[in-house]
Amino acid sequence: MEEFVKVLMGDMTVGTMLGYVFLILVGAGLSLLVEVNGRNVESGNTPRKFSWKFLALDNIKRTVWVILLAYVVVRFSAMLFPAEPVDWVMVSLGYNIDSILGAAKKGSKIVGMNRQKFVR
Repeated sequence: MEEFVKVLMGDMTVGTMLGYVFLILVGAGLSLLVEVNGRNVESGNTPRKFSWKFLALDNIKRTVWVILLAYVVVRFSAMLFPAEPVDWVMVSLGYNIDSILGAAKKGSKIVGMNRQKFVR
């Protein structure tokens, strides 16, 4: 079992891994917040009044992708960075990962959702 955890975590401790993933998720949350604040309330694709339910349903695939990519980036960060990454780098990576997925959501079935199913 120790070997399995070593493969999943690399040379990081569980606390370090979870801390970096959390920082990436903070950055992704900031990206989503910026996008939500810039939404077109007049569009027929979004509810007029802000809805947490709509936000969650519309971004479920995007959120799953962010979590998976956050793990991958953190797990292989030793190969990506010459030293241990700085915290703000992880936050900016999360912001950028989510921004890229947000742009891909507009034209991709892998990330995008059919809003007409739950817009109202």
